[in-house]
Amino acid sequence: MNLLEAGLLGIQGLIPPFSNAFGSEILKGVNYASGGAGLLSESGSHLGDRIWLARQVSNYGKTIEELGSYVEGPVTDYLSKCLYTMNIGSNDYINNYFMPQFYSTKNLISPDLFAETLVAEYEQQLKQLYESGARKTAIFGLSLIGCIPMELRMNNATFCVKEINKAVHLFNQKLLQLVDSLNVKFVGAKFTFIDIAAIQSATPIFIVFSFTGPFTDVTCCKIGSDFQCEPSVRPCHFRKLHAFMDGIHPTETANLILAKLSFYSPLHLFVHPVDINTLANS
Repeated sequence: MNLLEAGLLGIQGLIPPFSNAFGSEILKGVNYASGGAGLLSESGSHLGDRIWLARQVSNYGKTIEELGSYVEGPVTDYLSKCLYTMNIGSNDYINNYFMPQFYSTKNLISPDLFAETLVAEYEQQLKQLYESGARKTAIFGLSLIGCIPMELRMNNATFCVKEINKAVHLFNQKLLQLVDSLNVKFVGAKFTFIDIAAIQSATPIFIVFSFTGPFTDVTCCKIGSDFQCEPSVRPCHFRKLHAFMDGIHPTETANLILAKLSFYSPLHLFVHPVDINTLANS
């Protein structure tokens, strides 16, 4: 979805990933995301190596070291004009808290305390970004994870799993409070919160999905035991009619809806305090 946001900003082509961003190419922006990664280092560990948020911020520090060779004036002045988007945390629930076959987290800590732990880690990393020069940051809340096809299958559910969505709501509430706090605490910085769960709750493609079930009717491709698309099976023909590509990931159509409503939100229905377009041009 963040790539679609970049397109709405007028950025041509893909933002290069950190592993392939060399030389002056870093001036186009850098993507530090990592599949399966979360805020916590242990989240998603059963999937193999991941670059969790602290490591992503560390990689960002390496980019800053190179940046001085390509910009005029103080690097911090350049960074203060850049837009930062943060969209992380889903894997801490999907591939940690609500995956008891691999992680004992849920048996050891309440949903409220787990959300506090995640947001505390988020704050620590956002502080590092601020101290390095970041001043414009859009922070995405979690989506309705209890509605993804993977969770429906794992919980033998026909409709959205309320327990999971309640945990998501706790996290989003605390993250929103953090955004308000940082806007007061960090002088000169502007943070905004994007309420993805609220967008999904108000968008037809997600509403229909949430109340029609079963999951086999809404994924674009046939999914295997890992909830990814089976490589030998042709995906659906009309992808625009589906909210999810596989058991976890939204289709481009769904992501574009989320991107547009977070980029332009004149009534501030799904953003706090401003939309991404306003933040980028501030």
